[in-house]
Amino acid sequence: LGVQPHERAEWHELLAALKTIETQMGRRAEVRFGPRPIDLDILLYADLTLATDPAPPTPPAWGGPPRVLVSRSRPPIEATWVAEALRGELVPLGSAGAKAMAVVLGDADVYVHNGGQYEWDSAAPVAVAQAAGLHASRLDGSPLVYNRPDPFLPDLLICRADLAEQVIAAAAG
Repeated sequence: LGVQPHERAEWHELLAALKTIETQMGRRAEVRFGPRPIDLDILLYADLTLATDPAPPTPPAWGGPPRVLVSRSRPPIEATWVAEALRGELVPLGSAGAKAMAVVLGDADVYVHNGGQYEWDSAAPVAVAQAAGLHASRLDGSPLVYNRPDPFLPDLLICRADLAEQVIAAAAG
């Protein structure tokens, strides 16, 4: 089923509306990666396409307090440490891909995830982020390694390159 909104909404407003609909239809964040009665995603948004070729431009620094994106249902403590170190603010947002692309688009500065996800949740967003000149690694700064026998990734960091060293240090506690 595809829908076209009558009014132009920002992508994050549309995503929030979809999450509200999911909740109203009985979706709960009780069983991680478990069955769900409904799963709504944004597949296309206006004429926006983010890819590695051509790569999106590196987003400029925002000028305000850094925005640190976290899971709406499982915000990691490391994100709090990062926000405090940067004198920034935590911003909850659903969907790993949406959080990664918010950093790519310059709508946020840092995406901190801890608690695991599968390779397929981050592989494409990480490729686009790196093509845009952003930093992407594990929380400890080590490289992300894909195509392993066990596809589980314990953590993820995507941020502006100029913040990477400070974010990695803060995430270590």
